[in-house]
Amino acid sequence: MGLTGQRPYGAGVVPIVNLGVQGCNCPLQPTHMEGIREPTQRSCLPYSEFRRWSPAGCNARLALPLSPIPFAHRPMPLSTPLPRRIGVPRTCLIVGLGLTLLACSPKPDPRTEEDLSKASIEDTLARDRVAAMVAATRYDQARSVLAPLVSRENAQAEDLLRATVIELKDGNLEAARGFLERAAQEQQDATVHFLRGRMEQLEGKPEAADHYRKALALAPGDLASQYALAQVLDQQDQYEEAIELCEQLKGAGIEDGGPWYVSSVYLLYRIHNWLNEDEEALRKYTDLWAALQQRGLRAVKESEINEGTLARILPPPAIGNQPEGESSSPVYEAAEIIAPELGGGAELLADDLNGDRRTDLVSVGPAGVRVALQASDGSFHTTSVWEEAAHTLRTLDLHKDGTLDLVFIGSKGLVVLEADGEGAQVNWSPSPLVMPTVGAKARDLEPVDADHDGDLDLLVVGANGIQLLRNDGAGRAPEGDDGDEPLPRGTFTDVSAETGLPKAGDWRWCAIEDLDGDQDVDLLCGGPGLLWVGSSLRGGRFVDVSDETFGGADLPSQPLFADVDGDARVDALCPSPTDDPAAGRLYLQQSDGAMEPGVRSIPSGAQLVEVDLDLNGTVDALWPGADCALQGFLDVGLAGERAGRIGAGPAEGQSLGPLVVADLESGYGDTLAWELLHLEADGVHVQRSTGPMGKAIRIRFKGKKDNSQGIGAVVELRAGSLYRRHFWRGTTTLYGLGSREFVEVLRVTWPNGVVSSDLDVEAGNQILEGATGLGIQTEGLVGSCPFLYTWNGETFEFVSDVLGITPLGLPMAPGMLVPPDHDEYVLVRGEQLVERDGELHLQFTEELREVTYLDHVRLDVVDHPAGTEVQPNERFTFPPFPEAHTHVMGTLHSPQRAMGSDGEDWTAALAEIDNEHAAPFERLADGQFYGLADHHWLELEFDAQALAQAEPDAPLRLVCTGWFLWTDASVNMASARTPGVEFVPPMILVPDGDDWSPTGPPVGFPAGKTKTMVLDVSSILKRDDPRLRISSTLCLYWDSIRLSVGEDATQVTTALPVQGARLWARGFSAPLPSESDTSPEMFDWDTRSEQPRWNQHPGAYTRYGDVLTLLETVDDQFVIMGAGDALELRFDAGDLPPLPEGWTRDYLVYLDGWAKDRDPNTLSALEVEPLPHHGMGIYPPPPGLEYPDDGEHRTWREEWNTRMAYPHVIPLSPRREREWSE
Repeated sequence: MGLTGQRPYGAGVVPIVNLGVQGCNCPLQPTHMEGIREPTQRSCLPYSEFRRWSPAGCNARLALPLSPIPFAHRPMPLSTPLPRRIGVPRTCLIVGLGLTLLACSPKPDPRTEEDLSKASIEDTLARDRVAAMVAATRYDQARSVLAPLVSRENAQAEDLLRATVIELKDGNLEAARGFLERAAQEQQDATVHFLRGRMEQLEGKPEAADHYRKALALAPGDLASQYALAQVLDQQDQYEEAIELCEQLKGAGIEDGGPWYVSSVYLLYRIHNWLNEDEEALRKYTDLWAALQQRGLRAVKESEINEGTLARILPPPAIGNQPEGESSSPVYEAAEIIAPELGGGAELLADDLNGDRRTDLVSVGPAGVRVALQASDGSFHTTSVWEEAAHTLRTLDLHKDGTLDLVFIGSKGLVVLEADGEGAQVNWSPSPLVMPTVGAKARDLEPVDADHDGDLDLLVVGANGIQLLRNDGAGRAPEGDDGDEPLPRGTFTDVSAETGLPKAGDWRWCAIEDLDGDQDVDLLCGGPGLLWVGSSLRGGRFVDVSDETFGGADLPSQPLFADVDGDARVDALCPSPTDDPAAGRLYLQQSDGAMEPGVRSIPSGAQLVEVDLDLNGTVDALWPGADCALQGFLDVGLAGERAGRIGAGPAEGQSLGPLVVADLESGYGDTLAWELLHLEADGVHVQRSTGPMGKAIRIRFKGKKDNSQGIGAVVELRAGSLYRRHFWRGTTTLYGLGSREFVEVLRVTWPNGVVSSDLDVEAGNQILEGATGLGIQTEGLVGSCPFLYTWNGETFEFVSDVLGITPLGLPMAPGMLVPPDHDEYVLVRGEQLVERDGELHLQFTEELREVTYLDHVRLDVVDHPAGTEVQPNERFTFPPFPEAHTHVMGTLHSPQRAMGSDGEDWTAALAEIDNEHAAPFERLADGQFYGLADHHWLELEFDAQALAQAEPDAPLRLVCTGWFLWTDASVNMASARTPGVEFVPPMILVPDGDDWSPTGPPVGFPAGKTKTMVLDVSSILKRDDPRLRISSTLCLYWDSIRLSVGEDATQVTTALPVQGARLWARGFSAPLPSESDTSPEMFDWDTRSEQPRWNQHPGAYTRYGDVLTLLETVDDQFVIMGAGDALELRFDAGDLPPLPEGWTRDYLVYLDGWAKDRDPNTLSALEVEPLPHHGMGIYPPPPGLEYPDDGEHRTWREEWNTRMAYPHVIPLSPRREREWSE
């Protein structure tokens, strides 16, 4: 250890030393163990205590910065490596590195934002940056930011301890000691003693044990202190006490002990080995170590002991949404007049109408509708598209082609103008759609995907009440097959009556929001003396909660709905219902959903605009002023809220025309700023900002499975102390960042409930071209069924998804539910399941947005002659369900010829199971119909001579192996209502003269990833003409289709009851790279996903630990699993019969249970309840057939279902994150 340099901390100089720590060379040392897999997501944590695992490789919990939870008495979780992204602050946000330092992270500051001084806010932001830099191992940068805080004469102990940890992590022991001694003058707590102990330990001093004991006295049960003390005692030959400490650590269990548990197992082995204990005594430790490796669990790293659990650096407590720098109002000056042909209109709209990333303008009024398309040079080309009076114009992309159609209220009702052409050549003409009657007195409308089926419906209000017009394929004009006449086009259907909307009253305004944050859209409508808040019940149904939310308030003018105070809850700014502006209100939503009113002076009828005008990252609520362009509140709802009067007003005696705030250079300009546009008689007057203005990102979101404009998505941004929640309404937007250079996390919750996140989004124009990229919704599997993994001798191998035949609440069409087939046999090939220490090990996981109810498990061991193939009698179908049977087939004949409806020869692809798939179809381009394709078929011809040589009555079985790209409830409902789109499972057709005739109803399809269904075709396949067609509209990828001729071969089945079952919290496997576009998505057990995409269903789940008794019999007392859970299953292989010579062994896993996803159109999908049971028939259980409520089942609920749902997706809002962490 020698002096190598100096590092500045403010004005002082601190010596720096290099510190080398030589580790043990024992081959079992955790830091040197080969084959230890380090998960990339947390494992085995006790979710019931709401703890997180960090991806920092530092055993910290997953938490956003500013989390207040101290770690003194909390178990340590397993770590995961950092996402490989560039950028610092992001690391503590998306997966929440939350490095914890107990003394450095006091409990949440009880002061209000008004109490926080400017200096304290700057200190808090500095500590926030330090935590991010330490997480990214950027110690020099962390020192630089921390320097002003530790150089003060009265430096706070928490900052000195931060500096101590930084130097200790960077190997500068002498510098660390200097800061620690200064901190010790302020406080003598467990953290100080732990760090002193660590320093003494690194220098080999015996005093280390005393300090660790003091740390444990102040923080009883601290795992790191226990382990470090055990290490020191081992080095001091005090084996008895060291063993006792390690046994205490081991007694905490893997869920609570995490890597400290794993390390204690290693240390126990080392001590007992040193004491020359016999091999039998050591075996329990070596076996346990091997089991931990098998599960992919790692030991604590030596570098992690430097900070333990007490000294982790965590960003400071949340201070709420806090813009940086001085607050000032932006300055606007009149600049120019553009698009003079638009002059004289009554309304102005700005949006990118033709998809060229430039903002276009629309003027609406008594003279009609005029469109001005912006050219690349900034000029505008104006066209009149409607010559009659119009008002309340909205855009929607009916055809999902990137050009926006126009819908507005005309003199006779709704008018739709459809766009045709591209770029500057787009024209608008009246749609052939016959719109439902809304009357000339309609006053307002909003496009909304009210039923969450992926297209936009229309909400209309007026003298006819509230009307909801459902989009039933209105944008789709399908063509018939082979040049036939076009199929009928879809339409808009008035579903107001079945939806239960109010009919009476003169309604003036309507709006959409996810008011209660439950990932479905709510409808809000009002007028004089009228208010209706329709909370979505999903399935196109709503319930009025206006009294519960607004307490009977009168909201005659349209409110502004936005999260203004940064708590991720929707607030409402409401114009005065009277002539007195002081009667205006700001309603702040509380945790129970109720709106708490506060006074704001807003004139009656004010047309409120939500915008971050100065781009400082907060919400400004503004409206047109009498003597200025805009007036209202900047940073509304925050401590720094202030009144603002912005832009030039009208000339004396005049008033400004219709005004919009728009990003006129959207998509191409280098200047990111809002322009003020007001429509006058001579055109559109533009006012441009001259400053001050913060940095921003410009972005536009595009849906694929959801509506193409992304309307209804919830956008959240986190940049340091800034947080913004924004309900996306389809228009290119600027999100302010203040002085920040990038957004650490940009999170989008799409209308279908799936969460996607982007990290380190740089300030600037982020509108990207192409089918993928920032702001583009990705397609993928959200829900299907649980996963099955088996131990193959080296790792757990993904076998398939399971229980796909048991979906709960899944509609195939309106009024048609899928009856769940509650049990399934799943094939596991012999090489996929290898015995280990006399047992067969499986892992059953829930990794999608689902809840699983597993009642019974069994493993059937099937021994059969080599050369024969075993398959269960399973497939997804409607009743009658296939009877249980094990097919053991001999020679299987591949088709001599296999042609597709696409003209391709698929003979080679179907010859054997080889992951080469026949796919004679094109997926429907519209992501709304994910999993569906055009109508297609495969024509198969088998060997007639082989059939002639077989016994005349020999059974003929078609063995079809493949996988299905699952649809979901929303796809099923949308396809059922859209002409030309059908969900048609495979049907078998046989030759009938020059044509083909169906042999019966659909036969079903393989229920999962690369599964096999076996069909008896003895009575339909002509032996002298063995041809058939398989016809469907599903995205079914066939790996092999073969023909079995003859009876089953001999087989011996041994049923193994489950011997051990342990429920634990694992996380989510990362998908493996796909071999081709036609290969199913597979998953890697050894790599965890960095970012969870969904939370568990709210409700009660089975407690973690031993659950064997719940799986031994079918009794409706099942294991309830949520997203991120895993169930380890063990079967005793000791009593299996020896395998006869020339035979081979496969397995069938028998599962009895159900799975339920959270698709917006799945029935009863929001929560764990209602529970299924075997006597219900259909789900949700009909009245009178609810889950049993007898004493036995009530006891099961009370004793086993004690774990509440865990929110994997950490709130980005600092305030909500604080609630989450508490």
